[in-house]
Amino acid sequence: MNAITEFNRKKQIRFKSIDDIKLLREVVASNPFKNKGKWTEIAESLSKPGFILDGRRVRERTQLLIDQHRRENAENIKASGTDEVVEEKTTLLDEILELREEDEREKRVEKDKKGENGEYGKRNQEKSTRMSDTTKR
Repeated sequence: MNAITEFNRKKQIRFKSIDDIKLLREVVASNPFKNKGKWTEIAESLSKPGFILDGRRVRERTQLLIDQHRRENAENIKASGTDEVVEEKTTLLDEILELREEDEREKRVEKDKKGENGEYGKRNQEKSTRMSDTTKR
């Protein structure tokens, strides 16, 4: 049974800095926060022999990089008067954070609209039920 589990288990992948940059470029270009299927497309475009990715790995690696970036930003804000050297990775992560936050805002607005419409629809349904009850009498 051990041989079967080893066969099905995915190989651990070590991302290099250049791999992270390529990943972040693809994420900025594709904005997978709008369409979840884009994670798989990004994985396919970055995969190569010995470096096989899937949508989940790409999404989780991006999330890890975002979390690290947020921590670094918080530390840099605490350190007063230090000049930051802006690198491509930092710039890309800032853009990805903006894309993600924008998508989350849009989802909240859409959810709020659906909630309002749902209440309105319930009230109208109750009114029509009451009206039909009174006409039957």
